[in-house]
Amino acid sequence: MKTLPPSSRSGFALLLTLGSVVLLSGLILAFLSRARMNSQVSHSNTNIVKADLLARSALDIVTGELRAEIADTSRSTVTSLSATNTLYVPTTASALPARLGLSPSTSTGPIVKVSASGVPIRPTGTIKGSAVTIDTASLNGRSVSSSTWFTSTTTSPQLGSNAVMPTWLLFTRGNGVATPSVSEAMNTGNKNYVVGRFAYTVYDIGGLLDANVAGYNPLSAETNNVAFKSAPAHADLTQLGISAATLSKFVTWRNTTTGTGGDTNTFQEWATGLARTSGSANPVALAAAWSGHREIAYGDNVALSRHDLLKNTSLSLSGTTAASLLTHFSRTLATPSYTPSTTSATNPSLPAVTFSVAASSVYHYKDDGTYTTYAAAVGDPLLQRRFSLAKLAWITSTGPSSTAFNASLTATQKTAAIQSCLGLSWDMTNEQWNYVQLSSSNGIKNLSQVAAEGREPNFFEIIKAGVLTGSIGLSAANTTLSDPGTQSTLDQNTDLQIIRIGANILAATSSDNYPVNLTFPIGTTSVAI
Repeated sequence: MKTLPPSSRSGFALLLTLGSVVLLSGLILAFLSRARMNSQVSHSNTNIVKADLLARSALDIVTGELRAEIADTSRSTVTSLSATNTLYVPTTASALPARLGLSPSTSTGPIVKVSASGVPIRPTGTIKGSAVTIDTASLNGRSVSSSTWFTSTTTSPQLGSNAVMPTWLLFTRGNGVATPSVSEAMNTGNKNYVVGRFAYTVYDIGGLLDANVAGYNPLSAETNNVAFKSAPAHADLTQLGISAATLSKFVTWRNTTTGTGGDTNTFQEWATGLARTSGSANPVALAAAWSGHREIAYGDNVALSRHDLLKNTSLSLSGTTAASLLTHFSRTLATPSYTPSTTSATNPSLPAVTFSVAASSVYHYKDDGTYTTYAAAVGDPLLQRRFSLAKLAWITSTGPSSTAFNASLTATQKTAAIQSCLGLSWDMTNEQWNYVQLSSSNGIKNLSQVAAEGREPNFFEIIKAGVLTGSIGLSAANTTLSDPGTQSTLDQNTDLQIIRIGANILAATSSDNYPVNLTFPIGTTSVAI
């Protein structure tokens, strides 16, 4: 057996050692590179979190100032309804947010506030903009150019006639939002050291059309179904200066799955929430409508921000008049806000009516007769949403509807829903509807009485609260009737007039030609309406 000479063995050991050193060096370099990369990623994530916190803080500051503007006693009448419920009623002069920072100050349009040098967010506020405009480069060279801010088709916020650039509001280390000198802003040991900045524009979208809902395809068969304008989707957006071809392209993009590309009924279900009269309904389209279009039908598209809406290539709003008339988000107040000039127990200020007792389970019925419950504390608003007139379809001339209710409901459950929402009970023997949710004096209850029962008011109780008592119940001086005394008594009964108004509304919503037979007690006598 041959063995390697000593010199050969030494050479092999050297090669093995050098290979191990190279391999170990590679591992060390890979470790150091990975550690450096992780450090950079961690640093980047930290900066992302800082930017997010800064943006959220800026949003909290601006919205907080807007709330303070609402609560300003010089601009609103403040009424404490309970320990947790305060009602703010703006004066006529301050019903809208104060326009601040605009140039000229008389500018009109949806924009109401812009950050500007020395200008507060609200009239009596102390948080003001600095003198540094957003097109002034920072120490790292970052800025927002005027061409980007005003004219870019993809990034401009469309300020219109407001030709002045917004200014920065500066976050300091120890003094909140302030306007420090340059030396203070750069001194890391100073409380006025600037740690971030933000600018703002505030838009009033009240009364604007939500482009995610409004409008139909004017080049489709939908033009035959929108005459009654029963939904925002039936609005004719060509009246805003948008061409039919452009609008058709946008609606096709928006209603990808609920448009007229499928069948002509799906868009109407999406627009109105009313199921087609024949064939299989589209549950996705109906669900979107029933949610108030807060839910997006699977496959459809929406503009998620004003920036997203303006840069939408299908609509091309940049520089058009329609840009100031459309929005990407619009919600109407669901709570009634009507207040008569002279209030009373019968005609109260609707937002001021609150639950006078705590209720662990207040029933709220949906349009199909199913219900949800919620807890109400003393002082919570009684009228938390509008009364849905779709519930009137529950009533027919021959009893409870056989089609308007959820198919899973029993006859007893339908009866409970009708009595709760309309105060009516079906008398099968006499084939008539009787009003049964009566007060101790055989009348329609006022909202204070309803609040004491811990429930939502019914249809007729809401009508009674809204119709001024001085406008009804006046008797006619008619002496030619066989019994003018009885007629005068009936004419003067205001609750009977309310029942008649409600009955007329019920009759107007009926799909057949038969009036609803309804009775209301006057003393010991049931009067047919």
